[in-house]
Amino acid sequence: MIRQQGVDFAPIDVLDRDVGRDDYRTVPVSGGAELKDIEVPAAMLRDYAAIVALTNFKIPSFAGYTGCVKNTGIGLVSPDGKARVHGPGYDRIPEFFVRLADAAKGVSDAFRAEGRKLLHINVITNLKADPVPGCDAPKGGNLGIVGSLDMVAADQAAVDLIWGLKRRHGREDEDRPRVPAARMPRENRCREPDVSAREDLIPKTQERTRPAGQKPPPGGVAREPKATSSNPRTQQGPRP
Repeated sequence: MIRQQGVDFAPIDVLDRDVGRDDYRTVPVSGGAELKDIEVPAAMLRDYAAIVALTNFKIPSFAGYTGCVKNTGIGLVSPDGKARVHGPGYDRIPEFFVRLADAAKGVSDAFRAEGRKLLHINVITNLKADPVPGCDAPKGGNLGIVGSLDMVAADQAAVDLIWGLKRRHGREDEDRPRVPAARMPRENRCREPDVSAREDLIPKTQERTRPAGQKPPPGGVAREPKATSSNPRTQQGPRP
């Protein structure tokens, strides 16, 4: 079937193949609420230094939306692992979402423990989303591609692009929809905080640095003495 879709230019390795028990290994889920471990394909952690998990971001979905977390917690586990995440009856209940998060964390931690990289990418195309109370009217169509080594960040970026989510608290400029750093102008990615120093907030302990006999300046705060240099070139006045 994969070949019929036009993927005939490279070898294909089906990671969750159901061949034998040696093809899978169990990894722990640290702090898991519903799952304490999850079974994953052994080849995924043994044969590849890095994996790119390419997700067709989709709405609606059994998980609410199909994004990087869903495709990690279900797509990168074994067939038995998929069944454990869904639970008996494949019911869409709160425990399913908890198990999904547990499984995704187990996979991510396993990659980190093995020194492997897992890149998460959401492709947002041909999208039509329903309105969500408290959010802007959803955007649709082809919105682009977002990616991150953090699956939650990749999903958050996709959701923000679609619904224009806003912060509930913060400054006015923080109420605008957030834009992933990869799509943000370089000059706006890292802005220095606007902090104005006030002398009355400088700790009084700095008065100890005042040389003996020297009076404190107005305001009661001593200044640090300026550094001097023995280099005659630095002691000269400005060059003409």
